[in-house]
Amino acid sequence: MQTIMKTKLSELTQEKIQREINSMAKDKSPKTIRNTHGLLSATIAEYCPEITLHTTLPQKRHYDIAIPSEEDIWVIMQAAKGTSSELPILLAIWLGLRASEIRGITWDCIEGDLLHIKQAIVDGQDGPAIKGTKTFSGDRRIRLPAYLRIMIEN
Repeated sequence: MQTIMKTKLSELTQEKIQREINSMAKDKSPKTIRNTHGLLSATIAEYCPEITLHTTLPQKRHYDIAIPSEEDIWVIMQAAKGTSSELPILLAIWLGLRASEIRGITWDCIEGDLLHIKQAIVDGQDGPAIKGTKTFSGDRRIRLPAYLRIMIEN
């Protein structure tokens, strides 16, 4: 919201806010715009409760997920076979793990034939950081196929 950033709250109008939202919509995602507008409206509600916003926000976008075919998966698995990427790729394909969850796996996550997904490693401002799982239900135990267990142990 660069064009209204230095505007005093008392001088802020619905029209100025709507113009800024429309401008942002040209190169920002609807989620980013909604988050930005949420921060602005919370600030206005706190410091200028007499102002009520009626901003038209951009529609949420529906994203189609591209699911690889069995043939594509087979090609990926064959290309990864014997490389250092094989295990992480198989963990993603077979168990549906996120990249950050795979990065977060440590030896104490292996519980017999179960894999305990309890943390993730994400890139932060100061480099990689260990965090909890993305959601509460993300903390889970998954049965490890024998092939993956052998790969992990070797």
